[in-house]
Amino acid sequence: MVQFEDISGTRPYFHEATVDLRHRFNSVKTGFSEAEVVEIWKIWLELINRKHLRSNGSKFTQAGTLYEEVDYRLDELKLLGFAWPFTLAPGGDGSLDGSEWKMDSPLSRLGYSVAGNADQTAQRRRILADAFEGQLPLRDGEKEIWGMARSGQRLHRIATLVAALVRNQKRRTRPSKRAIERWEKDLEWMKSTYYDRTAFAFGWPKIA
Repeated sequence: MVQFEDISGTRPYFHEATVDLRHRFNSVKTGFSEAEVVEIWKIWLELINRKHLRSNGSKFTQAGTLYEEVDYRLDELKLLGFAWPFTLAPGGDGSLDGSEWKMDSPLSRLGYSVAGNADQTAQRRRILADAFEGQLPLRDGEKEIWGMARSGQRLHRIATLVAALVRNQKRRTRPSKRAIERWEKDLEWMKSTYYDRTAFAFGWPKIA
């Protein structure tokens, strides 16, 4: 992962006009990948150094207006970050994970299951991808919990639910090793596909 401190003292776009920075920002402003977020961060670094260009009396200049947009987008991206849920379940006493445990969930309604002798890995991954990227079969009151498609909130809810399934299974007197292995492999796939190297996983720099 790129360390923001590595670029914090540089101004790679020092010689670029504000209109060129605008084009750069427009090409990456909706992205979540590491490269896209680092690009936004570099643009921000240049604009914050153009203090005498950001305002003209009580009015924003073009640089000032762009700075406000870039700064707002970085604030949005910071709020997306979350820690990946854990699956450790020490002291297996058969207890469940409370609010995270649901027999009926949007995932189960889509057909997500680790049951059966046949290995349906490809099918489960398609369901998980659809759950993150598309529409969910939500009941009343669930939309606020599960969030929008491709959002940090949606990914967090999916991962948290699957992790809770793992922990609850591990706490059983006779846990299913096959179910645990499938859930944990699905979690690893979700993490590597949608979490790692994106804004969701970033450790954000402290901005003075």
